[in-house]
Amino acid sequence: MCIRDSEATECDGLPGCPVAVTEITAILDMENERLIGRMEGNVRSLTIRVDSGFGAPSNCQVDIDFSGDMIVPFVTGFDDEDNLILVEILPIEFDRDSVEIDLSARGGFICSLLAGFQDLFVEDLIGQLEMAAGDLLFGLNVELAGLPFCDQDF
Repeated sequence: MCIRDSEATECDGLPGCPVAVTEITAILDMENERLIGRMEGNVRSLTIRVDSGFGAPSNCQVDIDFSGDMIVPFVTGFDDEDNLILVEILPIEFDRDSVEIDLSARGGFICSLLAGFQDLFVEDLIGQLEMAAGDLLFGLNVELAGLPFCDQDF
């Protein structure tokens, strides 16, 4: 899934698709009302313009591979027939300590320096993923709220 300006489309991390989520694995923790997932993905050929102050700006082509754990909290309740139902999905949180990023940049010396400071991109990337996930939550809440869980033996 590609997340582009709050629009989800299919893509394989190609240019023009800033964030490609390539794998998500999850464990449902009903006792604590949350879904714990591991997300892996990449960003391919992202252009970052770097103004060094020494002449013309450099356009760096950046590739990023990332992974990290996310927590999707939710609220459950019971309907009129005592079926356990999903009431609401709450904002997704990323476990910042679990996030790993590998960044490579092409385009010359300035771009190589940019790659050396990849830790600065961790918070920004997490923020973008959380914002994109938040945009998707509204639709999921409308679509899934009120639906019963398949297995009632929790």
